[in-house]
Amino acid sequence: MGARFPVVLKRASAGGWFMAVKFFGQFLVEQRAVSADQILEAIRLQETRNLKFGDMAIQMGLLTDRQMETAHKAQRREDLPLGDMLVKLGFLNNFQREAIIAKQKSQHLYIGEALVEIGAVDHSKLEHYLNEFKLDQAAYITDDIEMPDEVPHPDFCRFCADITYKLLTRMAGVRHRPVPAQVVDALEGNDVVVSMNMLGSVNAMFIVSVSRDIMVAIAKSVLEIDDITPEPDEVLIDTVKEFANVVLGNVVAKAQIKGYKIEIVPPELLEVGDGLIAVPEEMVGVYFPVVVPDGSRCEFALFVAP
Repeated sequence: MGARFPVVLKRASAGGWFMAVKFFGQFLVEQRAVSADQILEAIRLQETRNLKFGDMAIQMGLLTDRQMETAHKAQRREDLPLGDMLVKLGFLNNFQREAIIAKQKSQHLYIGEALVEIGAVDHSKLEHYLNEFKLDQAAYITDDIEMPDEVPHPDFCRFCADITYKLLTRMAGVRHRPVPAQVVDALEGNDVVVSMNMLGSVNAMFIVSVSRDIMVAIAKSVLEIDDITPEPDEVLIDTVKEFANVVLGNVVAKAQIKGYKIEIVPPELLEVGDGLIAVPEEMVGVYFPVVVPDGSRCEFALFVAP
């Protein structure tokens, strides 16, 4: 895939999306309804209440730490929610899975409710702010992965994106909001950019582009340690490669079910720095911005041959 650097007609830049797409807490700070410190206090309260599925299962005495670790590793090989994976592995039955989900829902604390609970927002004003937020974000809120019409193999690109979004949550714990994909001619550089080629029914290049703090989140998950300070950059970069490898491993498995035959090439680090990553002229570049609460840069792309 010989890349060229053409005149950039549509250059991917996440800045516009990051300014437009907001989380509710960010919106409230911009409206001067609450302070940034109050948002942090509310998030800390949420973290004590909103347990993840595995943590809730352990708290209920239905799961051990070792079983959860086994299930997390299995999720890297197969695209299944944690509850479904635990049932498949025989660690839970369907009734137990539904009981855990029900308890999660009953205890879930939204950021607005947390702000009311700490006294930062009056409950009578919360609905007003929620309505204003929905109006502000109406153009950006989507539950589906929207694909531009000119993208080749749209179904393939859509499930590649779906798996990537899921694994950003499952492997790295990255809270995010997807926004519509864009067709571009080049991508901006980032702290770490990793690429992997796919060959077969679809020929494509998968690119993961992350800032250092997102790389750290991925490294903590892949290495299964909380303190990555002693680890050299080479090790941290390797965890981003492993993330890309896990994503495409899942893509290959799902592609086979859908009738595609795909082979993948080992991941490579792209040395781009502040430069541009040009889309090869025989391919279409599909860019997926990933909006995260703190403005960290995280995005991925597919360069797809027609």
